[in-house]
Amino acid sequence: MMNVRLFTNFVCCQIVIIVALVSFFESFAIAESVDKFERALITAVNKKRPLLLYVYMDGWPHCPVLEQQLQTTACLQLVRQYIPVKIDLRHKESKQLVSEFFNVKLDGAPTMLLIGSNMKLLDKTAGVSSQPPTSFLREGLNQQRLGPKTPDLDTVNILNNTKTRIILRSIESAIENENIAGAVKTLRSASKYSKSTDSDSQMNQALSKVIDRLHQNALKDLDRSRDLLSEEQSQFQGLLLMAHTIRSYSGLPEMKKILAKEKQALESMAKNLSFSAQIKSIDKARSLEERGKKDKALKMYRGIMSRYSGSQAENFCKQRISALEKK
Repeated sequence: MMNVRLFTNFVCCQIVIIVALVSFFESFAIAESVDKFERALITAVNKKRPLLLYVYMDGWPHCPVLEQQLQTTACLQLVRQYIPVKIDLRHKESKQLVSEFFNVKLDGAPTMLLIGSNMKLLDKTAGVSSQPPTSFLREGLNQQRLGPKTPDLDTVNILNNTKTRIILRSIESAIENENIAGAVKTLRSASKYSKSTDSDSQMNQALSKVIDRLHQNALKDLDRSRDLLSEEQSQFQGLLLMAHTIRSYSGLPEMKKILAKEKQALESMAKNLSFSAQIKSIDKARSLEERGKKDKALKMYRGIMSRYSGSQAENFCKQRISALEKK
């Protein structure tokens, strides 16, 4: 059996499939993007649990009726045993993916699809009846229990492509949000995963391209920081950029030795210029900002401004606070 487990620690940003339910709306992960829908597929395979796909459409009168039925105790107990996902019929990308992956045409709402952990369609029902769909949900679980649990080779290949897209989107999203350290961490996890499994060449090639790009970016940032450090009036900015570069790219094997030397030089120069505490504090705040912890970052920036009033650190923190408050 091919290993199709997807490492989960790279998800930063990302889907949480809620299976401990207290209400219908808490139980279903709303897949408003293809990324979340694809993650749900991988989760179902990893956990060997069936997928419950509920297709709805806002404003359509029959959907609330079915949702009320699904909130009954009997239904919720059954839903807990699925990986539940909710998609809007009007979301074209997710609709197309469902149609292509499971060879099912979605042309109405509400619709429920039961997908086995082998990624094969177990059952489908459209519309709403006078009784809650307990029998429908129970039969799907029976089919999952009695049928094959793992995907066939063709489906594994499709999932590998899906896995590659998820990983690359996660990395690109981190880079786009200037969370380079997060992108590097994801990249390292993905690289370890691809080496420890029969990962497809598409992933390896894609990861190699990202590594090369980040490596080049790291070298450019180092050169820029050195240029800033060479001028007395820009030394503080140079130290900040150097600290950010070291923290962000130190996870790249190609940069480890280079950045270790730069770190020693940074600490020495920052100490000589009496900037050590300021640089460390600001870089910590930037790390919080990059990881999406806006409130904590703002609090820390304001604290730095208070401690180092009238300094370059205060000016930098003002700029970061202004930028964060506009987001």
